[in-house]
Amino acid sequence: MYSLKEFKNIFDPMLEEFLDERIGEYLQNYSGPLVKDLSLHGKELVMHAGKRVRPYIAYCMYKASGGEKDEKAIKFFVSLEVFHMFLLIHDDFMDKAKLRHDTTTAHEFVYNRLKTLGRKGDLSHVADSQAVLLGDLLFAWTCKLIDLNKDFPSENLLQVKEIFYKTLDEVILGQMIDIDLTTQNEPDLKLIDEKTLLKTAYYSFIRPMQMGAYLASLNNGFDKFTKDFGTIIGMTFQIQDDYLDIMGDPKLLHKNILEDVSQSEPTFFTNYIFEYGKAEEKKELISVFGKKLNDTKRKQIKALFIKSRAICAGEKVIKENIEKAKKIVEKTNIGNEYKKQIIELVNKLEKRQS
Repeated sequence: MYSLKEFKNIFDPMLEEFLDERIGEYLQNYSGPLVKDLSLHGKELVMHAGKRVRPYIAYCMYKASGGEKDEKAIKFFVSLEVFHMFLLIHDDFMDKAKLRHDTTTAHEFVYNRLKTLGRKGDLSHVADSQAVLLGDLLFAWTCKLIDLNKDFPSENLLQVKEIFYKTLDEVILGQMIDIDLTTQNEPDLKLIDEKTLLKTAYYSFIRPMQMGAYLASLNNGFDKFTKDFGTIIGMTFQIQDDYLDIMGDPKLLHKNILEDVSQSEPTFFTNYIFEYGKAEEKKELISVFGKKLNDTKRKQIKALFIKSRAICAGEKVIKENIEKAKKIVEKTNIGNEYKKQIIELVNKLEKRQS
């Protein structure tokens, strides 16, 4: 059973090999510069994005459920990371983001490349279109990885496919709710929780864990554990993201703080002020919601979240939920070796700075 670090060292070369094979085959009948450059940039985005938490938690449950084909399972879980980048490329386009982990986002990369090549037309629209198509391409490769796999029993693969396509429905619905929330003057608290459950808890934890468990055994008996643990750690993971967007180090985050406020993104912390804050605190937050912030304004709004005690409330919830997650792991019926690795993952998530 690998630790997260050991897993990543094995996983990344497999991921890179898959991307090289797919890009090579995809471009074999193409001679122009732009699509090749974009495809290679897509590979760079995939290789530099994330901590591999989703494939790792799937691997943990695969092993906990009796799985023995480690290499084949890890190759199968490459699909989760390719799928993840498909979603991130579309997300960056929707958010008009320019950077992803210090790497230029797909649409921004194409826009800059088109200008360098001296192309004509609505270059911004063309760049957005090409980025969407790159995301679609990664999704197609994800489906190929999952649908054409023959390394595991067909009945197991059928169950895993059902979980994957359920995930697709959930994460798209979560994103649609997310975008809708940015247009609401008074965001619906129930919708915010539904968005977090769909986009983070189900997508990042519950469904990957279920995919791993069912890949190994149809009778794994871990449905309740994956739901209970995945829900609480997923909701906590999102609150941490919201927290780091306010209190994090921009150098570690590779972006400015308070991007959620600039993009009218409702979070645990904005809603704390709207629900419990003083009238002047609510007024101050409303005055900057959806507006570009300079450094001085960021300092003022960061101070607002602190003095309103929203930060204190968030820190308390994160700490309590982390302990609850560990207790859920301790009580579940899996081997001690797997409990140890999952708890170690929880500890890493608790201490993350980006």
